[in-house]
Amino acid sequence: MLIAVYGLPRSGKTFLCNEVENNLNSVGKRCKHLKPSKMIKDISVLYTFKLPCVPHDEQSRIIDNIYEQLRLAEQEYPTVILDCHYAYPDKDKYKTPTPVYNQHFHEIYDKYYYMDTDVSLIMQRMKQTNGIKDNYDYTLNDLQRWKQFEILDLTEILHNINKKLNLLSGNNPIDQLLEVLQGGNI
Repeated sequence: MLIAVYGLPRSGKTFLCNEVENNLNSVGKRCKHLKPSKMIKDISVLYTFKLPCVPHDEQSRIIDNIYEQLRLAEQEYPTVILDCHYAYPDKDKYKTPTPVYNQHFHEIYDKYYYMDTDVSLIMQRMKQTNGIKDNYDYTLNDLQRWKQFEILDLTEILHNINKKLNLLSGNNPIDQLLEVLQGGNI
């Protein structure tokens, strides 16, 4: 089972995926956390973070390699949880969100979740974290617009392939996801 967790940077995706992986493994349910963006960086020397910007032949090679890695991970682990990015704002004055990967890249997962973290908390985390490039000039409105774009766009894409985007919100999204995974109602 391939599970995608989307959300803005600093929404808690990596923490959630690590906690779910550790919790499931501690109770004997094998789980692996993977980061497609890291997989792409490891594969491509032409990597520019926006996969559509990579030449088509290189893009196909990267996607085929990632599909193969995911198939191998799925053979070894019943649950593979992926920390995914959907869009990043362009550096224009409007900070218009643009999808990072082509639409088909998002169709490979079995279940889809979105970290619906409050943008004021994301803003606070961005200001407190060193090493995050290009995140310091976002306003709360920019983050809200970015988040809404991702949720609406992903919802539409998934609706077109008869799948659903599930929002993880509230005080404990880790428990929300673990309850579903441990109950078998993935």
